[in-house]
Amino acid sequence: MEQVLEVYCRLYEARHPVICMDEQPKQLIDQMRMPVPAQPGAAAKEDFEHVRQGMCVVWMFVEPLAGWRAEPELSVLTRQCLDQRIGQLARVSELAQQGAEARNRRQAGIDWQFRTADARIKLKYLYPKIQE
Repeated sequence: MEQVLEVYCRLYEARHPVICMDEQPKQLIDQMRMPVPAQPGAAAKEDFEHVRQGMCVVWMFVEPLAGWRAEPELSVLTRQCLDQRIGQLARVSELAQQGAEARNRRQAGIDWQFRTADARIKLKYLYPKIQE
């Protein structure tokens, strides 16, 4: 973990890019019955029954030390556009592409502040304990 954090502290070098990868499995789920939108005096209705259409993996690659960057966390992408039932792989791909392009247009960057000293404190329970 500390070695990875040290990589993010390096200066940017175009000849030696640092590429960050993130992945997230996504279930492909279709509606059994189409949702009914809210109407005046009536709440929206959505059936919880669904049809599972398989799985896919959403991948995101960014260069965190470059001049402009996209947020590498797929949780952001999920909240923005993948937080719904999607039954087809092509639709997942389309929404992920649209979400990434929108973030790139806004040049939403990474505010990387997690350093080795922080890791030693916050992740202390992961470090081996040496008994003397």
